[in-house]
Amino acid sequence: GDVLRDCHDAAAVAQVASTLVGETLDVAGAGFGRIDATTTQIEIESDWTRLGGPMLAGRRALAEFGALHGPIERGEAVVVRDVQTDSRTLERADALLAMPIGAFVIVPVRRDGRTVSAVLVHDPAPRRWRPEEIVFLRKVADRVEVGMAQVESETRQTLLIQELAHRLKNTLSMVQAIASQTLRGSVDRS
Repeated sequence: GDVLRDCHDAAAVAQVASTLVGETLDVAGAGFGRIDATTTQIEIESDWTRLGGPMLAGRRALAEFGALHGPIERGEAVVVRDVQTDSRTLERADALLAMPIGAFVIVPVRRDGRTVSAVLVHDPAPRRWRPEEIVFLRKVADRVEVGMAQVESETRQTLLIQELAHRLKNTLSMVQAIASQTLRGSVDRS
């Protein structure tokens, strides 16, 4: 939380969180991404990988990971221990193994009644994910979402302040122009 608090843009929040998760869980890769309104695409700005690990950064269809739409849309964590044996990933197993992703977890975050983002972690081989790892991922996902919301709020506030300053400057220019026009025709009679 302390490290995320010092981040001032969304990419920094995502990078710090991905690195923290990847190193803490000792996985091949980790990333944080925004999920679109249809819950079909995820945009991962930046991710963390072990040396030589597969990069997840970029826009990806969630279907690339298997039949996961329902659980992600409901905000449920998707825990896949082995892409070759999990019924949700069987059809995509060869493509996932080629990345190489043999096991993964996706923890979605919901805001205002819809799924808006998710934390992803993956390993090249099958892995038994421990319950405390899932709890950790859920906590990180929630904190990252709060950090992202704070960054977005600060960005909106900065834009509003700039717009207000611009409008105030325009208003003062108009008042000055009106005063100048009004005084131009007057004669000093003192």
